[in-house]
Amino acid sequence: MADPVTQPRLYAATALGGLTPAVDKVGAWTLREVSDRAIASVTARNGQDAPVAQAMETLAHGPVPIGTLRSGARHQVFSTAQSQWFVMGDYAQDEFLAQNLKSDLGAAASVTEQSDGWTVFHLSGAPLAPVLERLVMADLARLTTGTALRLLMEHMNVFVLCSATDAAVEIMVARSYAQTLHHALLTAMKSADTLLQGARTPA
Repeated sequence: MADPVTQPRLYAATALGGLTPAVDKVGAWTLREVSDRAIASVTARNGQDAPVAQAMETLAHGPVPIGTLRSGARHQVFSTAQSQWFVMGDYAQDEFLAQNLKSDLGAAASVTEQSDGWTVFHLSGAPLAPVLERLVMADLARLTTGTALRLLMEHMNVFVLCSATDAAVEIMVARSYAQTLHHALLTAMKSADTLLQGARTPA
Protein backbone atom coordinates (compact mmCIF):
# COMPACT_ATOMS: atom_id res chain seq x y z
CA MET A 1 0.00 0.00 0.00
CA ALA A 2 1.32 3.41 -0.92
CA ASP A 3 2.26 5.78 1.88
CA PRO A 4 -0.53 8.42 1.98
CA VAL A 5 1.83 11.00 3.50
CA THR A 6 3.60 12.92 0.74
CA GLN A 7 5.69 15.17 3.00
CA PRO A 8 9.03 13.98 4.45
CA ARG A 9 8.82 12.41 7.90
CA LEU A 10 12.24 13.66 9.03
CA TYR A 11 12.41 15.84 12.13
CA ALA A 12 15.40 17.49 13.78
CA ALA A 13 15.78 16.15 17.30
CA THR A 14 17.49 18.04 20.10
CA ALA A 15 20.48 16.58 21.91
CA LEU A 16 18.11 15.15 24.54
CA GLY A 17 16.04 13.49 21.82
CA GLY A 18 13.01 15.78 21.85
CA LEU A 19 11.33 17.71 19.06
CA THR A 20 11.46 20.82 21.25
CA PRO A 21 14.12 21.86 23.78
CA ALA A 22 13.62 20.48 27.29
CA VAL A 23 12.70 22.85 30.13
CA ASP A 24 12.95 21.70 33.75
CA LYS A 25 11.98 23.74 36.81
CA VAL A 26 13.05 22.72 40.30
CA GLY A 27 12.53 25.11 43.20
CA ALA A 28 14.17 28.45 42.42
CA TRP A 29 15.99 27.18 39.34
CA THR A 30 15.18 26.63 35.68
CA LEU A 31 17.22 24.47 33.33
CA ARG A 32 16.71 24.98 29.59
CA GLU A 33 18.18 23.01 26.73
CA VAL A 34 19.47 25.44 24.08
CA SER A 35 19.19 24.04 20.57
CA ASP A 36 19.36 27.13 18.36
CA ARG A 37 23.04 27.97 18.76
CA ALA A 38 25.54 28.18 15.90
CA ILE A 39 29.05 27.48 17.21
CA ALA A 40 32.49 27.69 15.63
CA SER A 41 36.01 27.43 17.03
CA VAL A 42 38.80 29.73 15.87
CA THR A 43 42.55 29.13 16.31
CA ALA A 44 45.13 31.64 15.15
CA ARG A 45 47.82 30.15 12.94
CA ASN A 46 51.53 30.66 13.57
CA GLY A 47 52.39 34.36 13.59
CA GLN A 48 48.75 35.44 13.12
CA ASP A 49 47.76 35.98 16.76
CA ALA A 50 47.38 39.75 16.54
CA PRO A 51 45.12 40.00 13.46
CA VAL A 52 42.90 37.14 14.62
CA ALA A 53 42.61 38.61 18.13
CA GLN A 54 41.63 41.91 16.51
CA ALA A 55 38.95 40.16 14.44
CA MET A 56 37.55 38.53 17.58
CA GLU A 57 37.59 41.90 19.34
CA THR A 58 35.61 43.41 16.48
CA LEU A 59 32.98 40.64 16.67
CA ALA A 60 32.72 40.94 20.45
CA HIS A 61 32.90 44.75 20.67
CA GLY A 62 35.89 44.52 22.98
CA PRO A 63 38.99 42.46 23.84
CA VAL A 64 38.47 38.80 24.68
CA PRO A 65 41.32 37.59 26.91
CA ILE A 66 41.46 34.03 28.20
CA GLY A 67 38.62 33.31 30.62
CA THR A 68 36.40 36.10 29.28
CA LEU A 69 32.97 36.01 27.65
CA ARG A 70 31.91 39.01 25.57
CA SER A 71 28.73 39.72 23.63
CA GLY A 72 28.69 41.81 20.49
CA ALA A 73 25.73 42.88 18.38
CA ARG A 74 25.16 39.37 16.96
CA HIS A 75 27.79 37.11 18.45
CA GLN A 76 29.16 35.86 21.74
CA VAL A 77 32.90 35.21 21.88
CA PHE A 78 34.93 33.55 24.60
CA SER A 79 38.55 32.51 24.81
CA THR A 80 39.52 29.00 25.87
CA ALA A 81 43.31 29.13 25.61
CA GLN A 82 46.10 31.20 24.11
CA SER A 83 45.03 32.25 20.58
CA GLN A 84 41.89 30.08 20.71
CA TRP A 85 38.27 31.24 20.78
CA PHE A 86 34.70 30.01 20.42
CA VAL A 87 32.21 32.14 18.51
CA MET A 88 28.47 31.63 18.96
CA GLY A 89 25.40 33.07 17.27
CA ASP A 90 21.71 32.48 16.63
CA TYR A 91 21.49 29.50 14.26
CA ALA A 92 18.56 31.04 12.37
CA GLN A 93 20.77 34.01 11.44
CA ASP A 94 24.18 32.33 11.45
CA GLU A 95 23.70 28.84 10.03
CA PHE A 96 26.90 29.38 8.04
CA LEU A 97 28.86 30.96 10.90
CA ALA A 98 31.96 28.78 10.46
CA GLN A 99 31.96 29.24 6.69
CA ASN A 100 31.67 33.01 7.05
CA LEU A 101 34.47 33.14 9.62
CA LYS A 102 36.71 31.10 7.31
CA SER A 103 36.01 33.56 4.53
CA ASP A 104 36.72 36.58 6.73
CA LEU A 105 39.88 35.22 8.41
CA GLY A 106 41.38 33.48 5.39
CA ALA A 107 44.77 31.87 6.01
CA ALA A 108 45.19 33.64 9.36
CA ALA A 109 43.16 31.09 11.33
CA SER A 110 41.83 27.56 11.42
CA VAL A 111 38.05 27.59 11.80
CA THR A 112 36.01 24.49 12.70
CA GLU A 113 32.24 24.00 12.60
CA GLN A 114 31.16 23.02 16.14
CA SER A 115 27.37 23.43 16.14
CA ASP A 116 26.63 19.70 16.14
CA GLY A 117 29.53 18.84 18.44
CA TRP A 118 28.35 20.69 21.54
CA THR A 119 25.19 20.99 23.60
CA VAL A 120 24.33 24.08 25.62
CA PHE A 121 22.23 24.21 28.80
CA HIS A 122 21.03 27.48 30.34
CA LEU A 123 20.73 27.37 34.12
CA SER A 124 19.10 30.30 35.89
CA GLY A 125 17.83 31.16 39.36
CA ALA A 126 19.36 32.87 42.35
CA PRO A 127 21.47 31.84 44.04
CA LEU A 128 23.17 29.34 41.72
CA ALA A 129 25.98 28.46 44.11
CA PRO A 130 23.98 25.76 45.99
CA VAL A 131 23.54 23.92 42.68
CA LEU A 132 26.96 24.44 41.15
CA GLU A 133 28.89 23.61 44.31
CA ARG A 134 27.49 20.08 44.08
CA LEU A 135 29.00 19.63 40.64
CA VAL A 136 32.36 21.40 40.44
CA MET A 137 35.45 21.78 42.59
CA ALA A 138 36.08 25.43 41.80
CA ASP A 139 36.09 28.81 43.48
CA LEU A 140 32.59 29.95 42.50
CA ALA A 141 33.43 33.48 43.62
CA ARG A 142 35.44 33.69 40.38
CA LEU A 143 32.32 32.97 38.34
CA THR A 144 31.17 36.53 37.78
CA THR A 145 29.36 38.16 34.87
CA GLY A 146 31.42 37.87 31.69
CA THR A 147 33.53 34.95 32.91
CA ALA A 148 34.21 31.81 30.85
CA LEU A 149 35.72 28.87 32.72
CA ARG A 150 36.77 25.44 31.50
CA LEU A 151 35.96 22.96 34.26
CA LEU A 152 35.38 19.32 35.04
CA MET A 153 31.74 18.76 35.98
CA GLU A 154 30.93 15.23 37.09
CA HIS A 155 34.06 14.07 35.21
CA MET A 156 32.90 15.82 32.02
CA ASN A 157 34.89 18.58 30.35
CA VAL A 158 32.61 21.62 30.13
CA PHE A 159 32.68 25.36 29.54
CA VAL A 160 30.75 27.44 32.05
CA LEU A 161 29.76 30.87 30.72
CA CYS A 162 28.41 33.34 33.26
CA SER A 163 25.89 35.92 32.04
CA ALA A 164 24.77 37.07 35.51
CA THR A 165 26.72 36.61 38.73
CA ASP A 166 25.22 33.78 40.83
CA ALA A 167 22.02 33.94 38.76
CA ALA A 168 22.55 32.66 35.19
CA VAL A 169 25.10 30.50 33.40
CA GLU A 170 25.32 28.52 30.19
CA ILE A 171 27.09 25.19 30.29
CA MET A 172 28.58 23.72 27.11
CA VAL A 173 29.35 20.02 26.92
CA ALA A 174 30.14 17.59 24.11
CA ARG A 175 26.83 16.49 22.57
CA SER A 176 27.50 12.83 23.40
CA TYR A 177 27.37 13.77 27.11
CA ALA A 178 24.13 15.77 26.91
CA GLN A 179 21.96 13.16 28.66
CA THR A 180 24.56 12.61 31.39
CA LEU A 181 25.03 16.31 32.12
CA HIS A 182 21.28 16.93 32.08
CA HIS A 183 20.81 14.19 34.69
CA ALA A 184 23.65 15.57 36.82
CA LEU A 185 22.25 19.10 36.73
CA LEU A 186 18.73 17.97 37.63
CA THR A 187 20.05 15.85 40.49
CA ALA A 188 22.03 18.81 41.85
CA MET A 189 18.99 21.10 41.54
CA LYS A 190 16.79 18.64 43.44
CA SER A 191 19.42 18.13 46.13
CA ALA A 192 19.89 21.86 46.63
CA ASP A 193 16.13 22.44 46.74
CA THR A 194 15.65 19.70 49.35
CA LEU A 195 18.33 21.29 51.53
CA LEU A 196 16.81 24.77 51.18
CA GLN A 197 13.29 23.47 51.91
CA GLY A 198 14.62 21.74 55.03
CA ALA A 199 16.27 24.95 56.17
CA ARG A 200 12.95 26.79 55.86
CA THR A 201 10.98 24.18 57.80
CA PRO A 202 10.41 25.23 61.43
CA ALA A 203 11.95 22.89 63.99
